Amino acid sequence: MLTKPTQEINWGVTGTAPSAPKKASGYAQEGVPFEEFNWLFYVNDVWNKYLDSVCDYILQGHEYDVLISSVLSQSDYNTIQDYLLDTPQPNDRILIAEDQVLSSKLILPDGIKIKTLKGIKFTTVSNLAELFEIGNDVEILEDCIIEANHTGLIGEAVILNGHNIHVQNLIVINNSTGTITDAIRVEAAKKGIQSNFLVYQKTGTITNALDDLDNVELSNDITVLARV
Repeated sequence: MLTKPTQEINWGVTGTAPSAPKKASGYAQEGVPFEEFNWLFYVNDVWNKYLDSVCDYILQGHEYDVLISSVLSQSDYNTIQDYLLDTPQPNDRILIAEDQVLSSKLILPDGIKIKTLKGIKFTTVSNLAELFEIGNDVEILEDCIIEANHTGLIGEAVILNGHNIHVQNLIVINNSTGTITDAIRVEAAKKGIQSNFLVYQKTGTITNALDDLDNVELSNDITVLARV
């Protein structure tokens, strides 16, 4: 297999698409159509970046049992909530390839392993009292970004309700005018939790960044990185 390239065009000028007759006939010996060449390079760049994200999935696909995507033809479910309505199995390895809009509280069952592609978010558009609950032995690789985009009161954005939860970076963003009482809540007597926490108050109010009901049980690996 060829080595995956790292260079990107990063073409920022959209340009102007050529006319249908010009697309059919091509270019002869005439002046350089700068705007149309800009368009060609821009479209090429957009597709290259899209295919790059798809290649990330394909190259990693053999490591996962379930693909979550509404656009990739190889996907098993359109959304993570569709998957959870089915019959999740402990130790399922799940790859989430696009943003997820939560229509109800997301409860991650015991033992599943999740990887998100870079930049993927879990977002809300309607009022939910709680957004996310994580059970025993759940592992989330890469960033787990949870963004509240609705008004009203959120009691707890994320509830860690299990032992041995490993989340690489747990990021909670309040991007609404609403209030989050506890951005991250750790239930009592839960052991072996490892994560970095980032709580970002973009707008609205976050009353508590971290609500730990049993301080002595928290792993030393937990860090509250910031509250902005």
